[in-house]
Amino acid sequence: MSSSDLKLPVPWPPTAFLRNTQWIAFDTLDLVRIFQHGTGSEKTEAFSALYNRYCQGIWEYIYRQVDGAEAEAKDIFGQVWLVALEELQAFEYRLDIVTGDPLRAWLFRCATNRVKQFYREKHAQTPLDLVEGFLWARLSGEDTTLYELFAPAVKNKASALLYSTTKDLTPEQKVLLRLRYNGNMSFANIGAYLGKSEGTVKVQHHRLLKKLRSLLEQTVEDDL
Repeated sequence: MSSSDLKLPVPWPPTAFLRNTQWIAFDTLDLVRIFQHGTGSEKTEAFSALYNRYCQGIWEYIYRQVDGAEAEAKDIFGQVWLVALEELQAFEYRLDIVTGDPLRAWLFRCATNRVKQFYREKHAQTPLDLVEGFLWARLSGEDTTLYELFAPAVKNKASALLYSTTKDLTPEQKVLLRLRYNGNMSFANIGAYLGKSEGTVKVQHHRLLKKLRSLLEQTVEDDL
């Protein structure tokens, strides 16, 4: 099935509410100027009118570019309009023969860039040993600042890899994992929280790490 054959979710995207329908009659250049030089509700109404004018075309383009991945398309769509909201103030509306509608061309360039970024991130490969290094360091209570500074994607991949295995853990193991990994709590504090000795918690944590390694190795093998 080609991208042009994809069935679009209905009803989507949502339209912005306009207090006065007169905004629909304004041309694009006037709306841009009102947004750039107006204040308060004028800016809001002008941007809402511009959004309503272009949202459907932008949405259909993004949806087809990501092959109908609805959640991803909605995320990219939202990013495009956030960028538009932030950068429209400095946008220069210059008519030319090639684009015809410079704002539309600008919005589609923004959408194209966001789609490209999505695919770059999707296909970016983070070495598994780096992910595991971060994970075990975090579980052991070590400082992971350098991991997060120089390889920010590692944290997200480690979290995804870790929590894909939690369905095979006992409720108590899940609590221990959450306190140690998310809370970065000491064994003594975890013991106090669970009503157990520090030594008992350390033993349970050691067993949990062994189980996690086994589960993670299986998870990785299944993904290959």
